[in-house]
Amino acid sequence: MELTPKQIQILRDLKTNVDSDDIHYKEIIKQTLIENDLIIYLLNNKELEDMGADPSDYLGINILPYYLIHPTQHNV
Repeated sequence: MELTPKQIQILRDLKTNVDSDDIHYKEIIKQTLIENDLIIYLLNNKELEDMGADPSDYLGINILPYYLIHPTQHNV
């Protein structure tokens, strides 16, 4: 499957333009997690602690770059 130039531009814009609600919420969650010293402490990653790692270093290791939303039932 080949992407059209318009599709490629849409993907590029996602990195710089946070106009999607999902992307916006994901960014809020990420910033909240890495700015909270208690959460970083509770992750208990001795290897990163011994290296004197910044909280952002926990991204991709202890703080994964995705989230799951359980499907909801709209019809009863």
